[in-house]
Amino acid sequence: MIYRPLYVDRIMPYADTPFVKILTGVRRCGKSTILKMIMEKLKAERKIPAKRIISCRYDSMEYEDMTA
Repeated sequence: MIYRPLYVDRIMPYADTPFVKILTGVRRCGKSTILKMIMEKLKAERKIPAKRIISCRYDSMEYEDMTA
């Protein structure tokens, strides 16, 4: 995984705001990777326990029965 400080550092100031953060982009451009980097940074620098971070992969078969 290549660390992308430009993207992560631009998003981190908004981590403590009540607004929903949305990353958009074409398929396979690194959206999930950037989110993983942010999660790691929150755990390492802000000492947020992993159990307080929720992550769901909706392309997983685990969620195949979910509908809108």
